[in-house]
Amino acid sequence: MQITSSENKVLVRWLIEELFNRKRTEVTRFLYASECRGNTPDGSFANRHEFLAGFAHYAAAFPNFRVEIDNLVADEDRVAVHYTFVGANTGSWAGLPPTGQMVRIGGAMISRISHSRIIQQDFVWDVLSARRQFWIKPARPSILRSAA
Repeated sequence: MQITSSENKVLVRWLIEELFNRKRTEVTRFLYASECRGNTPDGSFANRHEFLAGFAHYAAAFPNFRVEIDNLVADEDRVAVHYTFVGANTGSWAGLPPTGQMVRIGGAMISRISHSRIIQQDFVWDVLSARRQFWIKPARPSILRSAA
């Protein structure tokens, strides 16, 4: 039986709530094919185990993070999600010590689904915006302070 685009959208919406927002990693056993593969700005993964290792890295750095769905569309076996990642940085990330700072990072996730399992998942996110939120903001030049 062929799974519809609407059913694939429900699967991805459920995945985001259960895995990303509730951190229930056990759902990956039945939502991801063991040989699923994909790419992120941090590198690629070749199977479910490698995906979970990357997920654990982010969950350690941002334990309370949530993924807010901004847009979700599906076409045949693919589901695309435009999302906003929101969380406080309480663990080390990208070689930086924890800041306690809240971040909001826009991104996209494209999932390819076969037989109700994710077989490919690619992520892109605004890496520059993420890094800017961790950098100390430069002081305003004195000429601007005196004009204010």
